[in-house]
Amino acid sequence: GKGLYLVEAVRGDQRAYTVVLITDLIVVSKTSPGRILAATVDRQTGAPVPGGAVFFWSDKKEVARATADDQGLADARLSARRPENTLVLAKRDDDFAVDSLNSWSLSSDPDRYFVGYVYTDRPVYRPGHAIHFKGILRTQAGARYRLPEHREIYVEIHDPDNNPVYRNALKLSELGTVDDDYTLSGSAALGYYSIEIRAGDSKVEGGFHVEEYKKPEYLVSVTPDARRVLQGDAIRATIEAHYYFGEPVPGAKVTWVVHRSRYWSYALYGEEEEEFEGGGDEEGGEGDEGDYGAGEQVGEQSGRLDAQGRLVITVPTAVARDKHDMLYRIEARVTDESNREIAGFASTLATYGSFLVTVRADRYLYGPGETAAFLIRARDYDGKPVSTKVRLMLSTWTWYNRPARSIGTFDAETDAQGEAKVEAPFPEGGSYLAKVVATTPERRDVEDETYVWVAGESSAWISGRESERIQIVPDRPKYRAGETAHVLIITGVPDSHVLVTTEGRELHTHRMIALQGPTVTVDVPILPEYAPNVYVAAVFVRGNRIHQGAKAIKVPPVEQQLTVEIEPSRDTFRPGDAGVFTVSARDFQGKPLAADLSLGVVDEAIYAVQPEMNPDIVSFFYGRGPNRVETDSSFSYYFHGASGKKAMRLTSLRPGSALAALKPQTLVEPRVRKAFPDTALWLAHLTTGPDGRATAKLSFPDSLTTWRATVRGVTRDTQVGNAVRKVVVRKDLILRLVTPRFFTKGDEVTVSAVVHNYLASEKTARVSLQAQGLEMVEGETRDVVLPSRGEARLDWRVRAPAVREVTILGKALTDEESDAMELALPVRPFGVTMTIARSGSVAAADGAASADLEFPGGIDPDSRSLEVQFTPSVAGTIFGALDYLTSFPYGCTEQTMSSFLPNVVVARALKDLGVTSNVDRAALQVKIDKGLQRLYDYQHEDGGWGWWQTDDSHAFMTAYVLSGLSQARAAAVEVRPEAVQRARDWLKTQFDRSERVLPDLRAYMALALTEAGLRDAKVLDAVWSERTRLSPYGVALAGLALLAAGDTRAEDAAALLEAGAVIEVGEAHWQVDRNDLMEFEGDTSAEATAYAVKLLTRLRPASPLLPKAALWLVNHRDQGDYWCSTEQTAMVIFGLTDYLKASGELKPDFH
Repeated sequence: GKGLYLVEAVRGDQRAYTVVLITDLIVVSKTSPGRILAATVDRQTGAPVPGGAVFFWSDKKEVARATADDQGLADARLSARRPENTLVLAKRDDDFAVDSLNSWSLSSDPDRYFVGYVYTDRPVYRPGHAIHFKGILRTQAGARYRLPEHREIYVEIHDPDNNPVYRNALKLSELGTVDDDYTLSGSAALGYYSIEIRAGDSKVEGGFHVEEYKKPEYLVSVTPDARRVLQGDAIRATIEAHYYFGEPVPGAKVTWVVHRSRYWSYALYGEEEEEFEGGGDEEGGEGDEGDYGAGEQVGEQSGRLDAQGRLVITVPTAVARDKHDMLYRIEARVTDESNREIAGFASTLATYGSFLVTVRADRYLYGPGETAAFLIRARDYDGKPVSTKVRLMLSTWTWYNRPARSIGTFDAETDAQGEAKVEAPFPEGGSYLAKVVATTPERRDVEDETYVWVAGESSAWISGRESERIQIVPDRPKYRAGETAHVLIITGVPDSHVLVTTEGRELHTHRMIALQGPTVTVDVPILPEYAPNVYVAAVFVRGNRIHQGAKAIKVPPVEQQLTVEIEPSRDTFRPGDAGVFTVSARDFQGKPLAADLSLGVVDEAIYAVQPEMNPDIVSFFYGRGPNRVETDSSFSYYFHGASGKKAMRLTSLRPGSALAALKPQTLVEPRVRKAFPDTALWLAHLTTGPDGRATAKLSFPDSLTTWRATVRGVTRDTQVGNAVRKVVVRKDLILRLVTPRFFTKGDEVTVSAVVHNYLASEKTARVSLQAQGLEMVEGETRDVVLPSRGEARLDWRVRAPAVREVTILGKALTDEESDAMELALPVRPFGVTMTIARSGSVAAADGAASADLEFPGGIDPDSRSLEVQFTPSVAGTIFGALDYLTSFPYGCTEQTMSSFLPNVVVARALKDLGVTSNVDRAALQVKIDKGLQRLYDYQHEDGGWGWWQTDDSHAFMTAYVLSGLSQARAAAVEVRPEAVQRARDWLKTQFDRSERVLPDLRAYMALALTEAGLRDAKVLDAVWSERTRLSPYGVALAGLALLAAGDTRAEDAAALLEAGAVIEVGEAHWQVDRNDLMEFEGDTSAEATAYAVKLLTRLRPASPLLPKAALWLVNHRDQGDYWCSTEQTAMVIFGLTDYLKASGELKPDFH
């Protein structure tokens, strides 16, 4: 009969469960943040079932109840921000249904919808450069953005090895932004750096690159005449090269290489075709990463640019034998007078046919004898429908080499919408291939295929309930707010009860519609909050199946877009000129707005080294969004129950020229250009006034280049926008120095000066080179005749001696305008940099210590340097890690403890040792308080802790938290006594039942219980009786538990540790290769050694092992001032604190 049945499977002491529900009632649920809409319907007809009781449960308790209305609907709001284990239960007479929901989609916690647009003034830097960053932070509250609740924001910058190089707590501005600066060290690692911005539990990221780059001096572009061609036709493209100061690169040598690769068109999947954009890229740069030389090379030719820096080329294309579309990538490599090669590229699509066909089944799983409906579409590459004849061929299919058998061939013709429907029956179970073919006007066959499965003996492996698809067709692809969309819903059945919703970031509207035919048109008013898109969804139940579909409708974010404009005082400047940028901000109606803008003025050549990494700010905040509303039903109920023991890992514990004999009568002395920054101006906050305008002033640096001014803006209500404007800094007489990025000692190289004359008449230029620190081998001051718009290159041979830096000054003097340029370049020793590190202690009576350094043979004596660092305490060097350890609590219980416990350890170390630190003690206390509150919230009703609020309590996790609370009390932190008592009671019960638990974990449980005040000899006896099975880590834990209880056997533990130490030259440690506390393989020797030091310090403070173990811990830091994780670093500091107090290292006498 009807009812809910529990099924139990038993094997020995193992049990598994599931449930079986027999009912005529179905619940269909729509979930969005903080809300559940439940529809109760009949399993066969889909008709609403009104009047039933609907219960909403979450976190093991009822949170709402309702009575289904006359449409069978019940609506509930949830107050919990992060509901877990959420169920909808419906009952009507003797029918019962239950739907288990995805709790993630129900969360209304703002931290889960934290959004941040994080950017820097430019995408790439060199070591030693200053980074300027800014973040625009929001939370998504339903369909709109709000300012984050958190006012204190934590920012970290991590290097390519994920080491933190910057940490700071920043205050959120009134408009929801944060910003700061960070200067890279001169030896900063190269690679990608991440910027992590955290608010509460959530974080957002941005980043930048650090490279040893040399900026290109000109831009190479490739511009095809057409975005695509038909295969067999030629691609016509223009190669062009221009200096960044605005003039063409005339007569330069160019080589172009063509690669071809297969292309999958977006049109196959109903999306608009993407743009193909070319870009300039320096050789070896990252602007084209992942695409360089992609596919097979099909051509390479050479030529020269004309006087305007252009060359028109023709690239033939071939007809693909496999009928696939192909992407042709043209890369042009241009070499100018400086003999430096710069590349640019572009891609063109070569299509096999003039249109595409696709075929899709209405579903993928059928029963024997059922009829499948295939939808065939024909579209051109602009997405426009094509009317054409099509042929659908069905055949059997197997994954192994079994001959296919034809099932049937069906001819059709696509209509004005480019669509055709074909129905085909399947006689028996199996796997089938559906292939559609159409002939293009070029007499080429284009095709597509899909697979379907029919349940039966030959496909018994297929399981699960298939969801039938509803087709939804709006009358237009996009709408503006205030318009009405007319949406056709095609159910394919003669009558149904359809729940129609508009949804996206939240559930907007809903209605139940009774259909008397297979289609219905519904009107959907478009509201402003629907931008950038909204989903029209439909779902109904019929014949024991659920049918559903959704269609995204574009709503351009007109009202959310901030119109930003930037206007320079003029378009062309000279080096050192004062410039003014005027920026303005207006809303979509043209009204001026107060906005927070940032302005960065960056050398355009930087974007050839590394293109802009940040997306358009409007697209970021208002690009196509996902549908956060989930549809569930009681057709599928997820139920899990099992017993037994399962290991769980807690933690995963980025051309020559003519010379002239005559010289000008009067030569103009130039201003020497020396300043060549990559960023000319950065303003993190430029606020527009009541007129919506603001101005920024700067003096342009000495670089002759194009400067890109980028403005990004945001308002309080998250209207966003950006603008880019470029200006040129140039001269009419230009000297460019061509040098290496650095010299190597002993190098003899050519240094060149390229002189350009853009004056109106021919000029004779006196060109000279002064090289301070370099030896001049060949070359002298020379006069050269330069026609108008002409250029010349002059060379000097120089040798680099044993110096650290050289200065090169080049001059080109004429009687009308002159130029001079000065560069400072490093001289590096020949070979590979090697670092030899030694550490030790000064303990001798004479206050002296020595270390032997062995250098490789043949080393250059001038290349060596020595750096010596002193600290009054060997172990005291670890306190560089104190600031690293402090962090804000977030995540699950284990993650919370991984921030709370280090915070407590730092607080206790500061209290016990009285050391000076950069740690903000007030901020540290706030973090500890937040962590405590979070741990209280996560404590289970039984007193224990698991990973989350609603899972089962776990012995290690409870011992971990209980020990941390005890340490917090020892650090003078106020802790709720009842929380400790409940945890101690639960853990004691588990200890009594834990005979089969790993011995190290039992020792840790005993230590946590003892630290919490339990004095139970049976607990200690049980642990000590297994001492032969304990690792050194376990022995140290057991010894500390015995010591805390006043048990003399702690001395025996100390003796065992001394006997088991691994002693090396000047160092000692305890080797442990597995962490039995958290049950994973991994070296935990640092934790074991730190706890051993703690025990020995308390019992045997004169042990000769202590300074050796402290030295071993200091020397085995693998992350600078800290160890491999916050947990391990905290454990080491916790273990060393007593040693530092006892040794007197922190109070040395240097007299």
